[in-house]
Formats: sequence, structure tokens, C-alpha cells
Amino acid sequence: MQRDRYQWIADLRSDGTPVQDAAWKDLSRTVFEVACAYLHRRADVAEPEIGQLAEDAAQEALVDILNKLDSFRGESKFTTWVYGLVVNNTRELLRKRRPPEPYWPSLDDDERTMLLEVVPDARVCDPELKAEEDDLVRAAQEVINTRLTERQRVVLLLHQAGHSPSEIAEQIGTTRNNVYQLLYVARKRLKRELHNRGYNVGCT
Repeated sequence: MQRDRYQWIADLRSDGTPVQDAAWKDLSRTVFEVACAYLHRRADVAEPEIGQLAEDAAQEALVDILNKLDSFRGESKFTTWVYGLVVNNTRELLRKRRPPEPYWPSLDDDERTMLLEVVPDARVCDPELKAEEDDLVRAAQEVINTRLTERQRVVLLLHQAGHSPSEIAEQIGTTRNNVYQLLYVARKRLKRELHNRGYNVGCT
């Protein structure tokens, strides 16, 4: 169905009607397609990631559109206005998912200490355990990179870098309570995965 800028607004505001349902369905499809098209043009996004990222970006954009619907003044096409919001939300999603030290390709002494602080049983100061420490660091890196979600990884890295839960919440666009939950799950999963691989770190 073809709609002009005014018909879009009218249909989306037709509370509880089939017209509104159809409008939101059409809008959702459009938003997802715009997010996909934008992600395909990004050199820093791998092909297998696009589907899930587009879904996440589309959900964020639809909430944004709903919150800002009253601000649309009809000075441009409705779809042009929507396009701008989708692109902005997708850019923000990509920015938030990047960890401050991507995948820890190398670790200096401070970073090594921060990583091992996640695993309290590791005796990082004993020189006789240097080989074991190196092995533990490599295993922890692998778990963090492959077994945690993007948000869990980012929250864990930021927390270990000294950021407060409030600062992390602001940086990734969530609540402080959600940061606590993400951090708890990330630490628990890391310890459990290392425990399953034979490391004496506990799994509580």
C-alpha cells in the first residue's frame, strides 16, 4: 500500500485498528530493509552478522520512531525521516558493540592483572606459575571472545578497566541494574567455562 507522509501518521495513530497493524507491519519491514542496506555498505560488519544486527537496529529504531512520531512535521517524506532515524540508530548500535580493547590482541601487565582479577584463585605474583598464568590468560581470552555476548564482553572489559556501573550504563545505553546483571552473568559464565576446561577457578 502506498502512503503519503500524512497517511503514514494517520494510519500509525489509528489505535487498535487493522489499519494501524498494517501500517506498523509495513513500517517494520521498511526499517529492517534500511538497516540491512546500511549494514551491507559497512566495511567493518561481517556478512553473517548482518541479519541479527539489522533486527536489533530495527527494534531500536522502531522505539525511536514511536517516541518521536509527534515531532514529525511533514517537511520531508515520512520514509526519508524514517531512513535518517534508522541509520542513526544502526550507527549507534555499532558504536556500542565495540569493546574498548577489541578482542585483546595483546596484553600489557596492567591488562593481564585486570583479566586475572576476574579469576580470584589465579596467583599472578608467583613466578613459578608464569606458564600456568599465560595458559590461563589465553583460555580466558578465548572464552571472552567466543562464549560471551557482545554486551557481556563490553561490560566486563569496561568494568575491569575501572568504569563504574553508572558510567558503563551511560556508554552502552542501558540501566545500571542491567549492567549489574550483565556483569554477573559474564563473570559467572567465564568462571564456569574455565572450570569446565580444567582450571581451578570455581564456578559459582
